[in-house]
Amino acid sequence: MKKPGIKSSLFTGTLLTAIMLCVLAAENFLVLRNSDSAMQAVYEQSVVPSTLLLDIDRKLKETRFNMAAVMFDKVTFEQAGTQLTELRSSLPTLWDAFKQAKHLHASESEQREIDAGAKRTAQSIGEIASATHEQQAASQEIDRNVEKISIMAEDNSRSISGLSSAVHKLKKLALNFESGGAQFQT
Repeated sequence: MKKPGIKSSLFTGTLLTAIMLCVLAAENFLVLRNSDSAMQAVYEQSVVPSTLLLDIDRKLKETRFNMAAVMFDKVTFEQAGTQLTELRSSLPTLWDAFKQAKHLHASESEQREIDAGAKRTAQSIGEIASATHEQQAASQEIDRNVEKISIMAEDNSRSISGLSSAVHKLKKLALNFESGGAQFQT
């Protein structure tokens, strides 16, 4: 048996190396294509729904903050009511967008959990609205009572001024009577 020459060994080695490089390049291409698909799926399944949830969370927190600010007269009831109305109208749209993004990849149990969370959120918004209206009614009642107290205080002030004037006149009359009575005694 004849031993292969150095040239044929080098040629065979080079050929095997070239084939291996082509196989590795093809594998690298497939891996990159699959990783792009995987990244797109992660983006659609996690990033988009998370962004929508963060937007919903931000709007809910702003509304809660403004509801608290009403108590300290930093925000009017009308402003808070307007924001609450806007939230009530935009929340279903945002929620539907989230559900559409999440439902594409969610199981049935996850979909039920998402829907239950949406119902709880809607109930909370309703409770916030109800509490705001109750606070507004109570605040208006307090305003009316403060106005009544103010009117009564003004009336009392006028009465006291009138009494003071009457006392002053009585004092003058008493002095006049006293001086008049003193003339008759002498």
